Amino acid sequence: MGESKCNTCYNINIRYAERKKRREKRIRDRQTWSERTEIGRHDNIEWHLGFCKDEYTPNRRGFDHFYGFYNAAGDYYTHTTGPKNFLDLREDFTPDRGQDGVYSSDLFSEKAANYVANHDTSKPLFMYYSLQSVHGPLQVPEKYLDKYLFVKNLGRRTKLGMITAMDDSVAVVVEAFKEHGLWNNTLLIFQSDNGGPANENNFGNNWPLRGSKKTLWEGGTRVVTFAHGPMLEKTGYVNDEMMHIVDWFPTLVNLIGGESDSDMDGLNLWDTISKGDPSPRTEFVYNIDEEDDIPRQAIRIRNYKLINGKAGRPDGWIAPPESCCHHDKPNGDDIHGECIRLYNLKDDPTERNDLSEAMPYRVERMLERLKELKEKTHPVLSPRE
Repeated sequence: MGESKCNTCYNINIRYAERKKRREKRIRDRQTWSERTEIGRHDNIEWHLGFCKDEYTPNRRGFDHFYGFYNAAGDYYTHTTGPKNFLDLREDFTPDRGQDGVYSSDLFSEKAANYVANHDTSKPLFMYYSLQSVHGPLQVPEKYLDKYLFVKNLGRRTKLGMITAMDDSVAVVVEAFKEHGLWNNTLLIFQSDNGGPANENNFGNNWPLRGSKKTLWEGGTRVVTFAHGPMLEKTGYVNDEMMHIVDWFPTLVNLIGGESDSDMDGLNLWDTISKGDPSPRTEFVYNIDEEDDIPRQAIRIRNYKLINGKAGRPDGWIAPPESCCHHDKPNGDDIHGECIRLYNLKDDPTERNDLSEAMPYRVERMLERLKELKEKTHPVLSPRE
């Protein structure tokens, strides 16, 4: 493993106050999915995009119908959350108090399948099926635990059972699309939102990638996705082209004949996904903020990834408990995370060989690019303001 020597981190913080009003106007002016399409929209289940005001909830943000929860980390059986265990389960705006004891993956797949069954097949449909699984708390029916008795660690066994329960839930929805004549003209996209939390409370795992959820390492940020549908011209292959999750919106809007804003962060990658063409994306930002006045920033430009400041913890390469592999920790100052690092992700996707000292010119150029992008950002809006 290459040694990582810590350089001085560069603080490129820019004051936000003068850009706040422009940010507020952009949010008000931004069109939702429903305003760009003529497709029926169903959201099932996790929202987690704000609910301090009515206008921030799914039914006010482009969805015709919503079933699920607004928050996170709720109980899979009682559907309550928070220190006071308040109910967090709604159909549109109405709390659903009749599902106590029903495991969430089973509940949500049943609701989604019923929605498909009642959908007018002469009209198009967009379904956003955002499962609670496999977020904590770790809960799963016994029948799924029994599938992994060879895994001795109970936490890891539970996590694996939750993944299988999620797979079964997706299968129920897919079968509903097939049964009701929608499948042969449906594009299915399966997408994770972040790497697994590799700790003793959640038992996620990203081996052999480095790091965990809430870090800037590839283990916390690089995820798998797949697409399935008759409109794909090239199938059965692995696509290694660069893509960011924000690219899905303009890709799908353009696919169905709509138009996306030219100033969006996302790009239309349909030819890349459907044909295997080279991606038009050449860079993306992992994070661009600060933490305790220390940068917590990362950017990728083509094959190179620059981390400026804190990358986050847990660090290192964490093997799953059932594996014969051993945990591997980084060397020296890299553990503290307050330095510049540079990696070639094509040659070194597990981020073991820091190239920052060997390639100072590239470090300088990438820091300048981070600064340029930082100057274009807008402040996060607090509901209390």
